[in-house]
Amino acid sequence: MDPLTSQVYKKFAQKLGPDQIATPKALRVIDFYLLKFLKNYGPVQEVHSDPKKNKKGIGTTPGTIIEIGSGIGTITELLQIRISQINSDFKLICYETNEWCINQLSKNVSSNYTLCREISQILHSVPKNSPVFLVIDDYITNDLTQDLLNELEVKYLIIEGHRFRQRKAVARLLLANPYSIKFYGNSFDSVKGAVVFDLCEPSIKFLNIFHYFRLNLQANTYIRKFNQFCGIRKRVLLKKLVRFKRKIID
Repeated sequence: MDPLTSQVYKKFAQKLGPDQIATPKALRVIDFYLLKFLKNYGPVQEVHSDPKKNKKGIGTTPGTIIEIGSGIGTITELLQIRISQINSDFKLICYETNEWCINQLSKNVSSNYTLCREISQILHSVPKNSPVFLVIDDYITNDLTQDLLNELEVKYLIIEGHRFRQRKAVARLLLANPYSIKFYGNSFDSVKGAVVFDLCEPSIKFLNIFHYFRLNLQANTYIRKFNQFCGIRKRVLLKKLVRFKRKIID
């Protein structure tokens, strides 16, 4: 495990309310794409008269990092540390509505972020034309998700954990946009993994239909239960096979 993600996870595993914090795998995925974003979307160091000569993806407006569902601050801590290490010009916006989580967040993480309780506040807080790194760690409605994707220049969108309905909603809203998608961890395990929508990487648009179909299947409760059953059955059979081999060896 990366030293920073390990440090953050161990710190918040000891805090109040650690049951729903991001897993080490999810923290590593977020950190990997965050570093790419921070390095690619900082201020332009050399601006040419010819826009084609400017570095691809770089803009004069520093990027904005947004976390939906900050909870007790596990991911927030990681985001904040990386911003301070790479470029302090980046803006960090946290969205949380649960009062208990907000209180814990203020205790656990230094206040180098803007706290929003409504999506409309986020939209007003993001500078115009600012590239956005968006982490969704909570469920928000389709309309609110659509507002974020329509109003913001999202470059990377990471849905932490399972959140099958949220994955499906994002895929449907991005049908007209070229993007690539990557799955990390077991997509049908409720405590592992993440899904990354990379809107920076060009992709063939018709693949979006395939992505949406796949995520739609994941959102189907019966299919999820079937896959979970198959996974449990597979583990049981493997355990029996291991026991059988041990008996033969003995």
